[in-house]
Amino acid sequence: MKILLAVIVFAGFTTTAMAQGGAGDDATVTANAQILVALDLDHNGTNVDFGAVQVGNSPALDPTNVEGDNHVEFAGIGERSVARFTVTGAAGAQIQFSGQSAITLSNDTHEMTFTPDFSYSEEDSNDDRGGNGYNLGEDVNLDENGKGTIWMGGNLGTIANISAGEYTGEYTLSVVYN
Repeated sequence: MKILLAVIVFAGFTTTAMAQGGAGDDATVTANAQILVALDLDHNGTNVDFGAVQVGNSPALDPTNVEGDNHVEFAGIGERSVARFTVTGAAGAQIQFSGQSAITLSNDTHEMTFTPDFSYSEEDSNDDRGGNGYNLGEDVNLDENGKGTIWMGGNLGTIANISAGEYTGEYTLSVVYN
């Protein structure tokens, strides 16, 4: 038994010694990080406003067809407004917006659904012209100055079997680098 233990101990030292005595090699890797400026999403103060809507209508605000002061022509009965947001970040960076696919508008006793539509322009658009159609989750870029503009309109579907009153709800839009 003592001979077997001595052979096992000796074999262990031999394996260790051979591993340490072999030829080795090294490799080097470089770690890099690019720190981007924080994204800033500002709402310009104009909310989505369908105004007065009659039962039986299907109100929709097209965010790609925006005129001065974020207004859109609404079924021949006057101007209504879409929301506009300006995003600022790293020049030319790829970004992505997210938010709810629909929200509930209520008047304390009844509810209706608002489904948002978006448009985006790769610039800080102060001319209120609207942008190209945009779907949440798509990649878009900021311009060479790190600016972009997104508009939000949407639709209420057909207004039927709902009581008169003012309906409101809140929507949260988010943006991240992608």
